[in-house]
Amino acid sequence: MAGPMSLNSQPGAAGAANPEVPRKAAVLRDANARLLVIGQLGSQICDRMALAGILWFLTTSAGAALVPWYIAASGLPHLALAWRAGRIINALGPLRVVVWADLLRGGLFLGAAALMQALPHSADIVVLFALALLGNLGAALFNPAILSLPVRLARRDAYQPNQLTALLSSCGATGTIVGPALAALIYKAGGLETVLALTGAAYLVAGLIEQRVRLPETVAPAAGPALRHASITPVVRRHPLVGWLLGLLLLVNLGMGPVVLFLPLYAAQVFTGGIDAQAWLQSSVGLGMIAGGLASALIGLPGSRVVRVTAPVMVTTACYLGFALSTSLPLSCGLLIGLGASLAAANAGLIGLFQTIPDEPEVPAVMAMVNLFGVASLPLSMAVVGLVLNVAPVTTVATACAAAALLIALASPAIPGLRARSAAHPPPGARR
Repeated sequence: MAGPMSLNSQPGAAGAANPEVPRKAAVLRDANARLLVIGQLGSQICDRMALAGILWFLTTSAGAALVPWYIAASGLPHLALAWRAGRIINALGPLRVVVWADLLRGGLFLGAAALMQALPHSADIVVLFALALLGNLGAALFNPAILSLPVRLARRDAYQPNQLTALLSSCGATGTIVGPALAALIYKAGGLETVLALTGAAYLVAGLIEQRVRLPETVAPAAGPALRHASITPVVRRHPLVGWLLGLLLLVNLGMGPVVLFLPLYAAQVFTGGIDAQAWLQSSVGLGMIAGGLASALIGLPGSRVVRVTAPVMVTTACYLGFALSTSLPLSCGLLIGLGASLAAANAGLIGLFQTIPDEPEVPAVMAMVNLFGVASLPLSMAVVGLVLNVAPVTTVATACAAAALLIALASPAIPGLRARSAAHPPPGARR
């Protein structure tokens, strides 16, 4: 095995392209990457479709007051498994976890659809809450596993792990746009049972496609017990920069999270455009994320490590502040497209460091924290903002959140160790 190398570098055959400058669209020429993306595109669209259908069902049948409790129940498995997910993923392997999590969720959604068809309507709420708990047990393992998998799968003589991650993230952004639209059509035609059944089928198909993925063989030595059972605390002690970047991720998420609440409020109160204005705003974010994710995947992120991390975060929060101050719907849509694109690039930059700074067996523990912060920061920030909105107008609250996020972003270049060209660990073994 080669000795330590600088971040985002890897040995290659003679004449191989410099991995610091990834080949354009190389990730799409990798058959394994294509299989993973195809499976995830369908399951992510149907996942967002199911969420939209469930939230609409709860709102119309039991009242909007039940929706926050459903979201909270969905987050409990992520909290419960956050400190164990890394060990489980290392024990089973990230690819096996991804496959079986999708197959498990497919069976659960099909079972929930059958139960809602067979049981009295009075049991529907119980079925949906059970689905939220059990389905998110799979998601709590799937999310860090899918973020860890590119470390093993990426052919780094051609492209970097964060390029595959960005491509997978664009599947989620596509689902955010397409899923709710499909939910509206299918819900009207066949009810929530049909929405759940189609989602279950999509998960099963995704799992079957992912079973065809073949990890490259390696000659890396087995990780020692300390790494196989790594938890986040020793990882942060070994790699302090990871701790600082996790802190940056959490703080920015807390400031950015309420934007999903601000969009409908701005549509109704600032632009007075109703649901049409809301659709334009939400679609703008999704389109930006798709564009940014595809660009990050196909071209890669240029510049030094500090530029790849901090510049997209600064642009994201600046667009956020611009949106908060805007009173023009077209201008706001343009700013939200920029926000979505730079957010996708920021995610690719941060996730890329989380994938390459730690040793490979430590990556799942880090990704479990990334997943937890993403799940936990949204309800926490929205709860605080919801209380503040009772005493302040939405424009003031949004401007304060955006300004705070921008200040954090502007301070991010001062993170200790971010500017250093520290040696990173070699990739997971040389390919045979």
